Amino acid sequence: MAYSKKIYDTAKEKLNSRRVSALNIADYRKSEVYKEIPRLLEIERELSSIGVSTAKAVLSGKDAATELSLLRDKSLKLQQEFETLLTSHGYAEDYLEPHFTCEKCKDTGYVELNNKTLTCDCYKKLLSATACEELNKI
Repeated sequence: MAYSKKIYDTAKEKLNSRRVSALNIADYRKSEVYKEIPRLLEIERELSSIGVSTAKAVLSGKDAATELSLLRDKSLKLQQEFETLLTSHGYAEDYLEPHFTCEKCKDTGYVELNNKTLTCDCYKKLLSATACEELNKI
């Protein structure tokens, strides 16, 4: 079904609002939990540092297999410590992650399938609901 530009724009605004809200809530949760458990922030920084070290090891041109193995082990250990700290303080493992209305598209309206970008079902439903709302205003 074809919709007017206004319907598409309104639906896109709603999707974007959902997405931004989920990201903001996740950021707020992080800041609150990091105040309560400062070690989590330290771990996150260490994990970021490992990412940089991994890139350097690969780009160095040397035999990076040993270094990458050590970095992987360190990363896994830190991730486990992070999860343990979080859950031992009563938080769910995914508490710091954004909780999108649609987990398939992460509130973008689009999904990737077989190297193709497709319109997510949630966006199609939102377009239809938005069109109905507009009709009911008349």
